[in-house]
Amino acid sequence: MGRVRTLVASQFPLLAIFAAYLGLSLGLARAFQLNTSRSLPSIPATAAAAIPFLLWLVYIQWQRRQSRGSLLRLSVLALIGALAAGPVAAFIAELGSSPNSTNADIALLGENRWLYAIAIVGLTQEASKYLVATLPILRSSECRSGDQVISLQASSIGFAAFVSYQHLRSPGLHTSLTGAAILTITLTLTHLTLSGTVSAIASLLTRQSRARVPGQFAMSTAIVSAAILTAAALNGSILMVSDTPRFHLGIVLFSFVAVHLFAPRITLAPPVSRFPQLLATALISVFFGVALLHLHSQRRNFLQLAEHKGLQFSRPRAWKESILAPSSILSYAPHEKAGHKIEAQVVIASRYPIFAVARTVAHHSRYGSSYRAIDSSEIALGSENNTWLRTSFHYREQLGSNEIQAIEYARRQDGRVYLLTLHSSSKGLIPLDRLVSPTITAKLTPEAKK
Repeated sequence: MGRVRTLVASQFPLLAIFAAYLGLSLGLARAFQLNTSRSLPSIPATAAAAIPFLLWLVYIQWQRRQSRGSLLRLSVLALIGALAAGPVAAFIAELGSSPNSTNADIALLGENRWLYAIAIVGLTQEASKYLVATLPILRSSECRSGDQVISLQASSIGFAAFVSYQHLRSPGLHTSLTGAAILTITLTLTHLTLSGTVSAIASLLTRQSRARVPGQFAMSTAIVSAAILTAAALNGSILMVSDTPRFHLGIVLFSFVAVHLFAPRITLAPPVSRFPQLLATALISVFFGVALLHLHSQRRNFLQLAEHKGLQFSRPRAWKESILAPSSILSYAPHEKAGHKIEAQVVIASRYPIFAVARTVAHHSRYGSSYRAIDSSEIALGSENNTWLRTSFHYREQLGSNEIQAIEYARRQDGRVYLLTLHSSSKGLIPLDRLVSPTITAKLTPEAKK
């Protein structure tokens, strides 16, 4: 019962502040009709990403009565987390992406996706946040764990702001005011949960540091390493299984409560030597290097050629043919990520004289009232003779409220219409389009003539 009281007293106010912010966003969106999905410019995206950090500062000041100097130090740590740890982790994630994938979001749909999500994305994020929180207070020979706890939260909040900004500024992403608020709060709670995981496990270090026992140095190093690796595993797992914003928010709320409910309470403890933490960082770097080398040793072609009734294109090798698609459609999709798929179809050309109008009618017929076109234009893929009508649009799933982004390539040739559609529920659509679109060709085969 004491743990529940501690949880309610310490963490419930923060959740209440975030819930009030979401409620205010929803109220403003309804009152001023701001729920139209749109692409956010840089300044609104920056403001939306920074709001959770400002709310967290209010919470910290209310809970702990920090001095102005402490608030300034936390703000600087958050800024370093956003401007240093965030870009570095993103760069390493791109560096470790699967060969030929060219983008981390697509690498999460490849053959080594779980290893990549945990050992590359999760580990670089958690290690970078930990270093930002730890190095500034390791200038002295000793540091207190309580300082590291609050510093880790600050760097995590800043890191979450960077990730939120990246999501909000993704090419082709259209979101509403409420959607932006849900996204930023979800990512903020995600990284606060992960920092809580590190702090909870690292608290064992402060417990055993009270007694000077043989092997304490090795044990301290192992505990710090285990803390970061555990958080990296949780980070990668959340990344892989959370397909929709609501599901992601549900998982994060459950994890947030669980970490703070069952973890030992973190209090100020005796000083902790800096050397085990630095050694743990070195060991984690070695672990990361081994994982990175393993991924690059598996240098198979990320894309594999596919063909459907004369329509040729490339698709990610790890994607499997869907057995749920209609017989007239060839569909490929990854297993863990719902909403991602590539559909190939060849149909008889309609009687509409204007091809773009014919495709618009077909889209409304298939996707219903939720269909919204973003742009449409003719482009040449590879050569001037290979011209396709490219239509970018979004719609909502029939059995859910998840918004899907899509790009369709259509070509009318020899009395038929060749269609290739890319679907995605995340920002991975644009890099997937860059990979697949140059490989699209249409050729009338003997089978297609029948």
